[in-house]
Amino acid sequence: MYKKVLVVDHKGLKLRFSSAEAIPAWRGQSFSTKEPETLEWIETFESNSVFWDIGANIGLYSVYAAKRHENMRVYAFEPSVFNLEFLARNINLNELQETVTLVPVPLSSETRIGTMNMSNII
Repeated sequence: MYKKVLVVDHKGLKLRFSSAEAIPAWRGQSFSTKEPETLEWIETFESNSVFWDIGANIGLYSVYAAKRHENMRVYAFEPSVFNLEFLARNINLNELQETVTLVPVPLSSETRIGTMNMSNII
């Protein structure tokens, strides 16, 4: 399948992330420490609920929410084509294809075609 996979154990839950490049590998390695308040917030979700991960990046929180909660429905919004490959890999590595829907568009307060400015490629 994928050659470089990082397995993260967070509170007894095993999460798998593609670590084929340096930045996604670092994001996986810092999973438990980078935004602990976000993880704590996700832990308060109820089963059978819906989570919109806006700016899902490589899917750390999408994967965590889907694996942490029974019958959680996750929509991972990520417009960056550079992140989409890793997001899709991470959904697949955690066997969440039926739980997490990848939505490759940005969200806005209006419907329009516009320019998306990105500061870096990952």
